[in-house]
Amino acid sequence: MTAFDPKGHEMGFKAQFLSSSLSTLIFLAVVLFIYSVALEWVTQTFYAVLDLVVFFVFAIVGSVIALNKSDDYLVLTVSSALVLYATTGSLGFSFLSREFMHVCPGVWFLQSVECARMFRTPTDYWNLLIDLLIAASTVSVPVLTYLFPDGRFVPRWTKWLAAIWVSWGLLVVAFPILNLSVWSPPQYTLLVYVIGLGTGIYAQLYRYHHVSTPGQKQQTKWIVFGFIAASIVGSLLLALIISISYFIPPFKSIQAKIDIVVVSAYFMSQTIVPVCIGMSILRRRLWDVDVVINRTLIYSVLSLVLFLVFWACDKVLGTLVESLLNAFGQFSNLTQYSSQYSGIGSTLIVGKAVSPLHKRIEETINRRFYKDRLHLRNLFTEFAREARNIKDISRLLNLIVKKTCDVLKIRYGAVYLEDLNRDLKLAKSQNLPSKPLSLPDDENTISRLSNGSSIFRSEDKVLPLILSLALPSSAKGKSKASRLVGLLALGPRNSGLGYSSDDRSMLQDFADQVAPAIYFARKKTRRKVKRART
Repeated sequence: MTAFDPKGHEMGFKAQFLSSSLSTLIFLAVVLFIYSVALEWVTQTFYAVLDLVVFFVFAIVGSVIALNKSDDYLVLTVSSALVLYATTGSLGFSFLSREFMHVCPGVWFLQSVECARMFRTPTDYWNLLIDLLIAASTVSVPVLTYLFPDGRFVPRWTKWLAAIWVSWGLLVVAFPILNLSVWSPPQYTLLVYVIGLGTGIYAQLYRYHHVSTPGQKQQTKWIVFGFIAASIVGSLLLALIISISYFIPPFKSIQAKIDIVVVSAYFMSQTIVPVCIGMSILRRRLWDVDVVINRTLIYSVLSLVLFLVFWACDKVLGTLVESLLNAFGQFSNLTQYSSQYSGIGSTLIVGKAVSPLHKRIEETINRRFYKDRLHLRNLFTEFAREARNIKDISRLLNLIVKKTCDVLKIRYGAVYLEDLNRDLKLAKSQNLPSKPLSLPDDENTISRLSNGSSIFRSEDKVLPLILSLALPSSAKGKSKASRLVGLLALGPRNSGLGYSSDDRSMLQDFADQVAPAIYFARKKTRRKVKRART
């Protein structure tokens, strides 16, 4: 009987085998996860709820990407890896694995004979399932880093590393001693993880610089951002809680509750990873990753600087306030409140410093890491200034289309202007394809364009970006509908890059600045024509 995937495509034997294996692993993982949570619920309900929340985030992302790209078996593998990682990384599973773990003390290679797989009791079957899931979860991480994002092994020698990892995973089933959780001393476990992580990072760096297309580079950025952001958020939350406990002594009496918050914050921060993986694989807002990284970098540095400023001010003000109170004998009984006074003063100083520090840090980061983007913005600001000084409508439109297409390396572009009947007509173009372009004409789209909003359609390969050329809302005697002067329609970029939200914002700002120039230049041209006729 022929099998089909969810989209109705016929599946070959290898595809059927892979799909069946992954489905079985996921089923076993879910069953074991439910069992571990049920056990955990009896004694630690809070942690059981936390496990469920994290698991559902991983599982939902895995399900969404699997349903959207069910004919891509790299995607199915990633989806399965997310579910496996959510299962084996849960607190309940850790508790369960400790309960049923083989105890193999000493140097691992001296214990290999004694720790071969035996089936004497029901516990041994639990061991088999736990070791299988841990091995599959561990192996999937380095193997996927060798394959992501196009399913090819890059560099080619990584396929032999992948074979070694898979072989090790299979051997774990027969020899539990190879399970990383029972190795002693733990340096062996750390070494294996370092090898897997190191070779995976090298493979991704090599692919990024030598093989990846612009789109694949953006996909890689989303993945890297997810892992780094999860680490930063977890670290910042931990630092925040430690500092609160340090600066506010009463919090030390509730250290157990603080520990619960720390663990919760850490596990919740890990949900950033599957969300970013989903964005990368589904190619949603793919070109916005640079903007997200930029904002994250700015606010991470700002948070760190503000924390250091607060800490330094608190120390200095605390010492200063205490010295002043001791200097005046009648106020010496107030020294016990010096930490509160210094805390209030430090908070006021930090509040005052937020805005200038944010501006300075943003300028420094943009100048240091985003020179090209800063240069682009300056170029378009200069183009807008030049456009406002041109009175000839033909020269003006030529400048707008040519400069925009040349600077951003856009395949083609065109300006459409409204005629006297308020119909959009092609006024200027560059490298337009022979096939006529169709502009959106529905009422909702026209209303958005009249309000000065751009229309971005990432799935449209012909005209992905349409910018509104509209007069400002303050224009006298102009209703919302009559503010629209025309449209600037742009095709795909030659480099394969898309339009990020920052690109769209920059281009719409440019369009807003040149729209009045087009309006007045066209008005002047019409007057000349009218005078010539009379």
